[in-house]
Amino acid sequence: MLILRNAFLLLLFFVLLNCGGEEKVKRNVPVKEKELVVKQDSVQQINISDILFTELAMFPEQVNADSELMDTLFLPIHQNLNDGFVLFCKFKAGNKTFIFDRNIEGKLMQINAFNAAFVFKDTTSVDYPDIMLRFKEGYSLNETYYYNCWFSYDIKLSRYTFDNCFSINLEDKSKDYQRDVYNSETASSEIKDETDNDVLRILEDNGYLN
Repeated sequence: MLILRNAFLLLLFFVLLNCGGEEKVKRNVPVKEKELVVKQDSVQQINISDILFTELAMFPEQVNADSELMDTLFLPIHQNLNDGFVLFCKFKAGNKTFIFDRNIEGKLMQINAFNAAFVFKDTTSVDYPDIMLRFKEGYSLNETYYYNCWFSYDIKLSRYTFDNCFSINLEDKSKDYQRDVYNSETASSEIKDETDNDVLRILEDNGYLN
C-alpha cells in the first residue's frame, strides 16, 4: 500500500511540475480556445472560493487574529469542491489545515483542524481521499523535526484520523542541513509500529490535532 501511495506521490509531483496536465490541453485545444477555457476555469474557481469564504465567515474562531494570513488553498474531498474540501491556510506565524464537509441537510461542517501544512492527497479516491500533512515541532534551540503523516477518513467518527507516519525530517534551525531520520518504506514492522505510536503521541501532546 505504501509503495502504491509513493508511486502516486511521485506522479502527483510530476504533474504539478508540468502545470497540472497543461501539455494535454496544448495538444488537443487551439491556442485561442485554450486561453478561453483557462480564463473561464479561473473565474469559476475564484467564484467558488469567494462563495465558500463567505460561508466560512461562520467559523471566525478558526482564524488566528495574531497571525497574518498570507495564502490559502482549497482542495476537494469529493468530486465537487462545494460538497467538501481541505482548506490550507498559510499564516505568517505557521500553517493550519482545516477540513470541511457538507452534511445531509447541506450545512457546511468543520470535521477537522490541524496545526500542519497540507502536502498531498491520494488521487485514486474521489470521496474522502487519504491526505498527507506535515507537522513541525521545535525539538531544541537548534533543531526542528518535521513529521509527514497520512490521515484517513473514519466513517464511524465522521472525521479524518491518524493512519501512519510516512517519514520524518530533521532540520537545523539555521537551515544549514536537513536530513531524513525515518522512512516507513525502509523500516521494519516493529519500528513502524513504534514510530507511529510515538509520533501520534507527540502530535496529541502538542495539540496539533483538533
